[in-house]
Amino acid sequence: MDTILKNAAFVIMIIHSIINAYTFSPSVAAMSPGGYNSSFLYTIANPEERAIPVEITIHEFKKDIYGKSITGNEDYEDFIVFPAQFILKKNEMKMVQVRWIGDPGIQIEKTYTVRCRELEIPLEKKEPNTIKISVSVNVLIGYDARLYVTPSKGEPEIVIDSIKTSTDENGKNEIIITCLNKGNVHGKLRGYSFIIRPGSDKKQFPEFEPIILDRYAVPGMAEAILAKSSRKFIIPWPEKLPQGQINIELVKNVENVKYIK
Repeated sequence: MDTILKNAAFVIMIIHSIINAYTFSPSVAAMSPGGYNSSFLYTIANPEERAIPVEITIHEFKKDIYGKSITGNEDYEDFIVFPAQFILKKNEMKMVQVRWIGDPGIQIEKTYTVRCRELEIPLEKKEPNTIKISVSVNVLIGYDARLYVTPSKGEPEIVIDSIKTSTDENGKNEIIITCLNKGNVHGKLRGYSFIIRPGSDKKQFPEFEPIILDRYAVPGMAEAILAKSSRKFIIPWPEKLPQGQINIELVKNVENVKYIK
């Protein structure tokens, strides 16, 4: 029973630390490579009754073809962050300015991770002949925000790049759709749907009611596809779709969407 109570107390302490932790916002922002909008202000607020040492760094960001986020090396050359390190006093709110000093004429959007991390303060050294036993829980909170540096003229252009059929590890058929963002800024497929039909042409089986899958039916479809990047979607073979050749369209604003389980 004592062990259970201790574990419960430990969990409560962690939850309390997270609930009352400092905040960093916004989670997504965009800025221009030049002019008035080439800087952005982030807000950090500390509701705790203790001071918090904080560090802000900016890292390269990309996604793999399955949509997994990859935070890369720190970018020391294209940004100025002020202040980059500071002590956030108890019940204090502070603004942090991020300014782009890289190429003002970029033509393709660049994506970064703005990383805010609480720094750990080393414990004070004790005298060699003293003995002190204590338990301390220190939950270090961190945030990763997305930052887009966007050229003045830009549009996403997401198209279907390839369609393949395969089988999963259990031998069940599946459809693999690879979409390519040919545009120079990131884009999302919210409001779009995949329309699936049998045959090499959508007119080959006019009596077949098309299968329409939107972002609620396709995992990851609501996430951003970065400029000049590809995203692969894996869809289980719909039950009503005959085996064989298929054709798929990517269409915006489809009405009366039917969910295929």
